[in-house]
Amino acid sequence: MNVVFHVDNLQQVNQVLNNIDNLQAEDLSINIVVVFVKDAIKALLNESPHKQKLILLNLKGVLFEACQHSLNKQEVDVNQILPFVKVVSAGVFQVVQYQHNGYAYIKV
Repeated sequence: MNVVFHVDNLQQVNQVLNNIDNLQAEDLSINIVVVFVKDAIKALLNESPHKQKLILLNLKGVLFEACQHSLNKQEVDVNQILPFVKVVSAGVFQVVQYQHNGYAYIKV
């Protein structure tokens, strides 16, 4: 099973991380990708209060992606985000690609 989370609001990041915990509690084999856009990308900063949780989830196989357009719009340099985060040119396009490849889509 494959799931892509689409997060576009910094205020929703805790909810997403809790949802991922719940999914993994049911089945650790689920492939999970989280695509961050708009101001939600601030959760991926090196000094983010979410840093430790993101590291832990990444160690459990969760992949995190940040939209380059959003980084530019939020004036965030790629060197400011956590090193395991993949930067993609367009977050919305990534979400569409994952859906096209059979991932279940969850918008938070």
